[in-house]
Amino acid sequence: MIKRILSQSTRDKISLALKKPKIKKNCRHCRKEFLARRESHTSCSRSCAHLSRIDVFDMARKGGQKSAAKQFVSRRSKNEVMFAELCATRFEIATNLQMFEGWDADVIIPVLKVAVLWNGPWHYKQISKRSSLLQIQNRDKLKLNAIIRCGYVPYIIKDMGKHNPVFVKDQFNIFIAGWSSSSLPGS
Repeated sequence: MIKRILSQSTRDKISLALKKPKIKKNCRHCRKEFLARRESHTSCSRSCAHLSRIDVFDMARKGGQKSAAKQFVSRRSKNEVMFAELCATRFEIATNLQMFEGWDADVIIPVLKVAVLWNGPWHYKQISKRSSLLQIQNRDKLKLNAIIRCGYVPYIIKDMGKHNPVFVKDQFNIFIAGWSSSSLPGS
């Protein structure tokens, strides 16, 4: 066995570290009390450290799922929400239902067989480096084809601006005017 040659300063540091008082802590995984040599130690053994890491990853995954669920709800623009509310005053509607072969539409009006897609700038220009505009546009084409195959008419509203109630009301009036009075319920 080859013995490591240590300088005197290194031997002094090791000696000092071994003489330091140990810190009483509770293991992050098994909750048993143990004596830690360092403040950063959080587990009583390597196996508890490994199991604790698995627990942390599991919690992170669950947190990510919750975050994604919240984002799905909060990703609707104020304009889109306002348009849906205006439609709801006139029709029975559904919002963001995945009823077109797994694809959704922002506002679905079953009585007219119309699926309204409220497309913001994300659909027309590169917003971030992490998302591909080409991929988004290909996904939009797939969604349009699925809506048509399901017997619905896609109605796309291009919204490149910020929250604007006047724009939304104008788009709603254009939408209503686009349907003949015979196809609108209550007319």
